[in-house]
Amino acid sequence: MIPAAGGAGRPARASRPARRLWPVCVLCRGASGYGIVVGEMDQGELKATARRMRRRSELRRREAAARRERAQEFGRVVAERLGAADATITRVWGFGSTYERSRPYRLNSDLDLAVEGGGHSALRDFHPDGEFEISLIELADQRTEFAEMVRSRGVLLYERQ
Repeated sequence: MIPAAGGAGRPARASRPARRLWPVCVLCRGASGYGIVVGEMDQGELKATARRMRRRSELRRREAAARRERAQEFGRVVAERLGAADATITRVWGFGSTYERSRPYRLNSDLDLAVEGGGHSALRDFHPDGEFEISLIELADQRTEFAEMVRSRGVLLYERQ
């Protein structure tokens, strides 16, 4: 009698397929900056990592959308304050990634405001408190093409009546 493949009368065990490993290269951000991690993952690890990355990406997208809404509201408040502080300001425009939906918005995006009319002193002395960095420009000091782009793509936040 020929012994079974399992030896000494034991039944042969079905061989498990070898675990297939996939090469991975990941850009990681750590305390000391960015680094590249190279290694291998099996299919289950890859799927779990992809799920975590999708969840993080969705969370960042939601955080950015909420911050954009807060920035837009803050821009309206700042525009009204500018108009109240200087009676010669005729319009305040919001432009850039905060107001243009076709542009990507990041969690560190600033608030771009353009003022028509008004004196330089009102703009220089204006420092609103808030979580947003503000870039404030006078539209009259800009190139004509840029000023027209702000007027066509931007959002009118304030207009003197």
